[in-house]
Parts: sequence; C-alpha cells; structure tokens
Amino acid sequence: MKLFMVFVRCIKKRIELLKNAALENVAKISGIEFCLFTDGLSDKTSLIIRF
Repeated sequence: MKLFMVFVRCIKKRIELLKNAALENVAKISGIEFCLFTDGLSDKTSLIIRF
C-alpha cells in the first residue's frame, strides 16, 4: 500500500512537469521507468511501468 502511494505521488508530480514540458515523457525513478502518455483531448493519462 505504501508503495502504491509513492506511485501516486510520482505520477502527480510527473503530470505537473508534463504540463510544462510535454515532450519530456520519461522519468526514471529508483530504477523504475515511468512513461506517461498524455492525451490532449482528455485528462486521462496512461502509465507504463517497466522494471
């Protein structure tokens, strides 16, 4: 559960960064690569986690 909360925090931070730099969509955090693909037509965000 704690790990899930960390993911949520990281995702929220990343979304804020993506608003400022839409082209940069890869964040490497603690050896886990987060790729966020934002859809300009909606607020939905897909998350791909690769280990």
